Amino acid sequence: SLKTGLALAQGGEFCFALIALATQYGQTGGERASVVLAITILSMILAPLLIRNSSKIVNLLYKKQEAKQSQIDQGDIEQQVSHIRQHTLICGYGRVGQTISRFLGQEKLAFVAIDNDPLHVHEAGLAGEPVFYGDSRRLELLESVGLKRARQVIICIDRSENALEIVKTIRSHYQDIPILVRTQDDSLTASLKNAGATAVIPEVLESSLLIVKHVLLMLGMDPNQVRGKINKAREQQYDILNGYYPGYEDVLADSEETSLRHAVNVCRGNTCEGLDPCDLPLEQDVSVVEVKRDGQSLDPEDVDALKQDDIVILTGPLAPMQQSEKNLI
Repeated sequence: SLKTGLALAQGGEFCFALIALATQYGQTGGERASVVLAITILSMILAPLLIRNSSKIVNLLYKKQEAKQSQIDQGDIEQQVSHIRQHTLICGYGRVGQTISRFLGQEKLAFVAIDNDPLHVHEAGLAGEPVFYGDSRRLELLESVGLKRARQVIICIDRSENALEIVKTIRSHYQDIPILVRTQDDSLTASLKNAGATAVIPEVLESSLLIVKHVLLMLGMDPNQVRGKINKAREQQYDILNGYYPGYEDVLADSEETSLRHAVNVCRGNTCEGLDPCDLPLEQDVSVVEVKRDGQSLDPEDVDALKQDDIVILTGPLAPMQQSEKNLI
């Protein structure tokens, strides 16, 4: 409530209109109007600072009370889940988290979930499910719901940056517990794996595989063959799906994390002509995923030397990929 008050404390343009009307009808004026205007303008100047630092201000004023309340809450949570062991700890209880919990429930496997949406927690609590409100980035909260006793951690929150913080928090104290991360895209896949995630499943890539599966089946391909191709894509960490050809929005965004694709033609006299695709002078995080020759797609490992009119497909972040293209010309 205090944070809300700080966010609403400033005056606005409507105050100017009220003062003008009050002055016009003789209700106020002179020094009084000037003081009110000065206070209003000052509050508008201070508003961004108050809003930006509202959490710090609240914590400063209520640090002891929050710490005491936090201890009470965590003690209550620990008591409620003390009997649960070898469970799956789910961070994020949206649609994906709830789907996972239902399948676990069908198999009589224990789970505990954390979510920062009070409505999710309330509705799940009414159903008697072990779902608790809080920020999964807090180690003390994770430990209060039995992180030490958990068999695995499933992170399925929308913000990949927050998921990365959770992985780092857990890995800073627990090295052995498996961590599976579901993300909406593949922008932070490498960072999550480097931070210690056991497996990262980008939702957009997995949904693409599901569509591909149905497309191939509708074309009459043998179901076993289709299953094998899909499983191979998963085993290869979605390499075949890595990156995509950018549009205007992607170029304008110039994201350092998003993996894009770009085609480079091998012309006579190019630096890359005659080189093995593995030996190309590419920037960091840029790689060759495909070589096209005479209308056929070739694996880079199957090409000994690039020839004139070959097309090299690069993948990586936009800026390094653009520099890599310059290195090949």
